[in-house]
Amino acid sequence: MFADDAATAVRQCGPVASAIAGGVLDEVGVVSIGDVITQRWRASEDPGDVRLYVSVGLGIQDAAVMDV
Repeated sequence: MFADDAATAVRQCGPVASAIAGGVLDEVGVVSIGDVITQRWRASEDPGDVRLYVSVGLGIQDAAVMDV
């Protein structure tokens, strides 16, 4: 799972925080989108794996993405 900002997602994104609290998701499994873009983190290339992006509501980033 990757998000605008991993630290914000694990604290403020309800479904992510609930999954962590319930033991369904490990906080280490939430990665910032910047780490994906700069390839500091690489996702599995297995076509059967699920990749999930969670937007945590950073409006300025949404606007910047729309401009690209």
